[in-house]
Amino acid sequence: MNGRIHPKAPSTPGKALAVFLILTLILGEPLQVFARYQPTRGSNAFSQEQEIQAGQEASADVLKKMPVLPEDDPVTQYVQRLGAQLTAHAPGDPWPYHFHVVNQKEINAFALPGGPIFVNMGTIQAADNEAQLAGVMAHEISHVVQRHATRAATKQMKVQMPLQILGALLGRSSLGQLAAEGISFGAGSTS
Repeated sequence: MNGRIHPKAPSTPGKALAVFLILTLILGEPLQVFARYQPTRGSNAFSQEQEIQAGQEASADVLKKMPVLPEDDPVTQYVQRLGAQLTAHAPGDPWPYHFHVVNQKEINAFALPGGPIFVNMGTIQAADNEAQLAGVMAHEISHVVQRHATRAATKQMKVQMPLQILGALLGRSSLGQLAAEGISFGAGSTS
């Protein structure tokens, strides 16, 4: 050395902190880092069996009213295979998922209680790749997993029951009817 003082390399506290945080996450809470998502639990007046039955009834109605492709159609079979791959990894309770293709050009997909899922042909055609279609289908699967339909029905029942009691107490007077209708409108507009 020539007697000069050489400065140390600049310290990088940001890098050290990042490494520390990553190691803490991996070593300190490995179960948290790799845990699967668990569906939320909420108020639901319907059993899983009731939900499945409601979905089967609604599905039968959709099959009568909408132009659904047959089971042996190649597009339907493709959607069913993709759906089976997705539902194999779905969290929560197992549901009897069944996938259908609606022969309509509009971009749409919907899930019914308990597992029936319908995807419009327009959605399939609009997808640039399988991942985009899988994203739409996974979104619909999430509605089933989270039991959104029966949770919403439960919430509606909780709002309507007090209104029915209020209506019975107020009688059929015009004031009672106006109160019940006004409260019913307000309750129906909340989500």
